[in-house]
Amino acid sequence: MKMFVKEFGTICRKIFKKHGFNDEETDVCTEEIVEAQCKRRLSHGAAIIPEILEWKKEKAKPIEIVKDTQISAYIIGNNNIGAVVAKRAMDIAIEKAKKNQIGIVGVNNKFPFILAGYNPRRAANQGLIGMNWSVAFTKVAPWGSADPIIGTNPISIAIPSNDGPIVLDMATTEIAAAEIRRCKKLGLKIPENVAISKDGKPTTDPQEAIEGAMLPFGGYKGSGLGIVIELLGGAFVGAKVGKSTPGNRGMVFVAMVCDLFVPKDKFLDDVTKFVNEVNNSRLKPSFKEVMLPGQRADKLLKQAKEKGIEIEDKVYEELKKLAQ
Repeated sequence: MKMFVKEFGTICRKIFKKHGFNDEETDVCTEEIVEAQCKRRLSHGAAIIPEILEWKKEKAKPIEIVKDTQISAYIIGNNNIGAVVAKRAMDIAIEKAKKNQIGIVGVNNKFPFILAGYNPRRAANQGLIGMNWSVAFTKVAPWGSADPIIGTNPISIAIPSNDGPIVLDMATTEIAAAEIRRCKKLGLKIPENVAISKDGKPTTDPQEAIEGAMLPFGGYKGSGLGIVIELLGGAFVGAKVGKSTPGNRGMVFVAMVCDLFVPKDKFLDDVTKFVNEVNNSRLKPSFKEVMLPGQRADKLLKQAKEKGIEIEDKVYEELKKLAQ
């Protein structure tokens, strides 16, 4: 079925409020989920709401800042909703960057953020370069292995331009773990070559993938990126590292001024010219346009606001039950 953005946002708010979320938790989760659904990141949109409601059942203590310097901070999330902890961390990184050119915040928390690109984009909308990376729970087999050892380990980088930010937002796997769970719930198969069963064989069955392991994108290259994020997002902030060091999820948020080395106007002009160069480049056969990271998502968001967003009937029925 199709519904409009405001209507979907109202349903999300109603669900979160009913399940005991405070105003901050409701606002942040709703904003990210609406954005995800509009951009057709279906695994991180309406389908993830039941999972987020489960997070709220955990007993949480206040978020703690346990280390604080001019350019850095270290946060213990204490089982708080991941999206709220992540927003708080990026707010601190942005504040430090505006005062001292760069801000970096490490986070140790049980629950993840929702969209990797959400907070870096917030930094870029304020004229800063924003980044984050995160260690997820063990689901992914490194290149050549049949054992799940690392996480899906998303990374996002947002770069400001004169025409809006360029936002890379990606997991280091072929698809997101939440997409496999969504396919299982809806009775769908997963694509080929994204996961293996527990005996190491390729599978399109989401349950077999859950029992087995996911695969990194791009073979050994995606595996290598996932491994370094496991270390810089895990060991770096005292969080989970592979199976050898159990623990919470680790996240790192970075904000920095774009005139650290050259004047801001030159940087923004150079980025903008490059964006135009890529967008206006010659097309390969069968391609209708060339886009940079985040541009397709921005186009889908605009379309959703104008024409409404698609919600699977089964997911919509579940939302109605949660909101009653």
